[in-house]
Amino acid sequence: MEVSIYLGIIKPLTQKGGKLMSHSKIRRPALVSLVLSLALLLFCGAALAAGTLNLSVPDTAMPGGEVEIRGSFSGDGAAGTPIGITVKDPSAAVIFAEETKTDSDGSFVISFTLPGNASYGYWQAQAAGGGCAASETFKVGAADGVVNVSPASVKPGGVVTISGTVPQGNVPVGITIKDPNGSAAFVDQATAGAGGGYTFLFNVPASAPTGTWTVDAAGGGSAGRAAFTVVSGSSGGGGGSASPCKQPAAASYLPQSGASDVALDAEVSVVFEIAVSKASATSLNGITITDEHGNKVGNVAAVLSGTKLTLSHDAFEYNTKYTVTIPEAVLANSGSGCSGYHNKSINWSFTTLKKTEAPAAAVKTEYTDVPSTYWAFNVITELGEKGIITGYPDGSFKPDSSITRAEFVAILGRALGWEEKAGNPAFSDAAEIPDWARGYIFTAVDKGVIGGYEDNSFRANQPITRLEIVIIIVRALGLGDGAAKSGTLSFSDAAEIPDWAANDIAIAVEQGIATGKPGNVFAPNDNATRAEAASLIARMLSKF
Repeated sequence: MEVSIYLGIIKPLTQKGGKLMSHSKIRRPALVSLVLSLALLLFCGAALAAGTLNLSVPDTAMPGGEVEIRGSFSGDGAAGTPIGITVKDPSAAVIFAEETKTDSDGSFVISFTLPGNASYGYWQAQAAGGGCAASETFKVGAADGVVNVSPASVKPGGVVTISGTVPQGNVPVGITIKDPNGSAAFVDQATAGAGGGYTFLFNVPASAPTGTWTVDAAGGGSAGRAAFTVVSGSSGGGGGSASPCKQPAAASYLPQSGASDVALDAEVSVVFEIAVSKASATSLNGITITDEHGNKVGNVAAVLSGTKLTLSHDAFEYNTKYTVTIPEAVLANSGSGCSGYHNKSINWSFTTLKKTEAPAAAVKTEYTDVPSTYWAFNVITELGEKGIITGYPDGSFKPDSSITRAEFVAILGRALGWEEKAGNPAFSDAAEIPDWARGYIFTAVDKGVIGGYEDNSFRANQPITRLEIVIIIVRALGLGDGAAKSGTLSFSDAAEIPDWAANDIAIAVEQGIATGKPGNVFAPNDNATRAEAASLIARMLSKF
């Protein structure tokens, strides 16, 4: 195709009847695409003397498999050149987009995993960087001859022969065998001969489920898939000898799945039905212990000994649900000739014990400004003796003074036995949070009980309102997920309670935690006093 350029208008010319004909009508999107393509080609042509971009992809790949994209950029300043990689499926939809940089020699490599439901057909990998672009196509789907299985059907305990030919010789051929549920039951590799041919024998487990099993093989830049059927019955003479190999499966957990009141330093381990080993040098690094909010426990390290895997870890927190996750194919059967048999994904959960205060001798608490005739004398005295609330150095309690956000969260945390989380909450005014409240505030934020303001401040020393302390208590007790109760509010100033808070206030009233003030008012926007906060905490403890 020739191109004419006149007054900034680009017109493609096509051959017809021996003459070049101009298309006077061309759709705008096509025109824009053509302009961009031409500009890229002209730019690359101008830069050709300074640099060249090359790209290499495998010939074929299978859904769920890994695709390695390699390339190089040559020319001045080739090292550290950003290279954008885009992969499109047969419908031109972008499935993968990432940026990498060239190494010191100008080369680059990046890998991505095809979706398990990747469409069969020709996919395109595109690379752009250093003023140039390159693209290559690869086929998603089985390449002919890469993998074959025999026999087509076999009984549990039988032997399947896996063979095929890959484009290159003397290269590793990865073999993955999946059971009818789609779980990887076996992972290993063979080595292709000089002509690319390979053969591998797979011992079907005696406990293998019946159904269609798939075999994926990849090597030498090509991939293929085949299948065989496991039929019911045990293997006899013609089906091959029975195999002693099987996947590692858990026999018992410690702590037990669903256990409660687990110690903070409890041993975490799993015993398998067979002796196991790590599937690779780094596979055990993928094992995690996470809390109910998805936070990972620190310093988790796995140690294997025969059939037992033990996990060391940092101390747990009180009253928290933890989940142990051992990903698929982390462990292998350590029996002779069985290293290709890997575990399925394993996970179990348990909950740690609640924090309890050590018994202590009763401490008589008296405050100079809280006489026995004061309306909240009993609750203030009781909470003071339990160490939940404290007074001031001069012996006063200041019951009618406004309570701050920091003071209330610290009192709530002590009342509920929260662990004081180390570190600093990520608030812009974190430096203003008192040391004695910092750990409780961090824990409350982590639990989703309290948050900051739109400007990312916490305002620790700001008075807290009656509405806010009730909402925080309802959240801390996990009571806010029940059926709507907003219709039950009967305070004369109920209209002053925001709609988003009405249900939580109604729940607190129904549970006997919150009460109104004289005159049947709730006064949601009034600053809560220290005495009112103590009274609310005491009612909460008496009911939960």
